[in-house]
Amino acid sequence: MSAKKKVLIVDDEKDLVEMLAIRLEADGRYEIGTAFDGEEALAKASELDPDVVVLDTVMPGLDGWQVARRLRDDERTKDAAVVIMTAGAAAESKRKAQEVGAVKLVLKPYDQKELLSVIREVGRRP
Repeated sequence: MSAKKKVLIVDDEKDLVEMLAIRLEADGRYEIGTAFDGEEALAKASELDPDVVVLDTVMPGLDGWQVARRLRDDERTKDAAVVIMTAGAAAESKRKAQEVGAVKLVLKPYDQKELLSVIREVGRRP
């Protein structure tokens, strides 16, 4: 059996984070970390060394765009697959997601099955 993929879920909406964490843990293939703001996300990313970071863009303090840039610039986290979640305008968000090196953009409100599928897909990366 292969090692569990590490997923860090970052959003200031605690209910969303907890619901997604429960779904991923129930799958059995993932080790989950959670954070509720940008600073906490960076600290948890250093601890967890995630394969995938699911990252909301609108949070107190550092926003998701800033967090994604810092993850890319940090030697320890630069290879994590970043999935951006945003309620922002699709075209602008897509441009920004490419700028920060995100591998996927998921627009809110999102379908939970779709998001889980995206996490599985990007979690397969070497």
